[in-house]
Amino acid sequence: VLALFMLIFLALNQGATQYQQILVSHWASDKYGWTKNENNTQNFKIDVIHCNFDAKIRQIKPNLCSNDSKLRQKELMQLFVAGMKQKISPGTVGQAMTHCISTFGAQMDINLGKASNKYLFVYIGLTLLLGVLTFTAMLMLTTFALSSSKNLHERMLSSILKTKLIFFETTPQGRIQNRLSKDTDAIDSNLLRFSQGAIQFLFMLVGMFVSIVIVNWPCLIVVVPSVVVFFAVYSVFSKVYPEIKRISSIARSPVYNSCNETMDGLTTIRAFGEQIYMMDQFRTASNYSCSAYLMEQGVMRWMTFRLGMLTSCFALLITFLAIIVSPYSQEIANYTGVIVSYGFSITQILNQFVTMMVQFEGEMSSV
Repeated sequence: VLALFMLIFLALNQGATQYQQILVSHWASDKYGWTKNENNTQNFKIDVIHCNFDAKIRQIKPNLCSNDSKLRQKELMQLFVAGMKQKISPGTVGQAMTHCISTFGAQMDINLGKASNKYLFVYIGLTLLLGVLTFTAMLMLTTFALSSSKNLHERMLSSILKTKLIFFETTPQGRIQNRLSKDTDAIDSNLLRFSQGAIQFLFMLVGMFVSIVIVNWPCLIVVVPSVVVFFAVYSVFSKVYPEIKRISSIARSPVYNSCNETMDGLTTIRAFGEQIYMMDQFRTASNYSCSAYLMEQGVMRWMTFRLGMLTSCFALLITFLAIIVSPYSQEIANYTGVIVSYGFSITQILNQFVTMMVQFEGEMSSV
């Protein structure tokens, strides 16, 4: 029940997140017409006292300081046209016009629109809703994971206490200790962290796919192949990494076993002078364990680097596609910023999702 409600809250959370990102574009373009309906327009006037121009432009003698607004507009246009005819650089003409209008003005009436507060209220409401949904979903996930870990530990401890004596004679003590310490810690912390990240990234991917289909479906030409490639990488590493993780776990047991044997038989070891032998045995076990751990980390770094390169390539393709398509559709052009942002985000999330899932599969060897 907790897992089901957690998935529902995460789905609602991701839906609200995607709509919040699109709402920014709707806010800027007044998609819902709230600003237009309220007719929030304010008039401002800028007064002028004098004008100062470049030497070449002064030859035109513009009369921008006239009290007649029509004459000022005419002289302003004359300034621009004559400046271009005299081959004065556009930068110089633009600087003079900007200086005269912005610093001294021309008593021009400027209409400044004020956006409707409804967009702001909706945005704030979505932010509060996201906070509540995220907290609730993570609380349910943590409760579910810790409850499962507790049940597994109690069942394992009960089985060990009730097993036959031959089990302890045939099973190294280090392997039992490894199961009750390191593997239990992996179930308590790592499995929770990786499962939480994988579920979140999965819902992010679904939400972004829906948003891209609604806003700019041509980007699916690049997004769909990227998903196929990333999941192909996942299918390969989900088979390799758990086996390497299992080897690393098995290689850790002789280290615990050597420590326990040394502590239990310390008197006998000193009596027979076998300190060097036990030290060599511990070094051999440690080298074997470290080699397995380095191999585990090396494989993960190899995968992370390749996924990072794929992320950069696909993000670049999505960006180019959005730029090429936007001139042919005003609707798509309005969302170009969102699309480019999604282009970088979705490939990065694919990267993180595959990494989290592979690590989750690896930690499952501790169960």
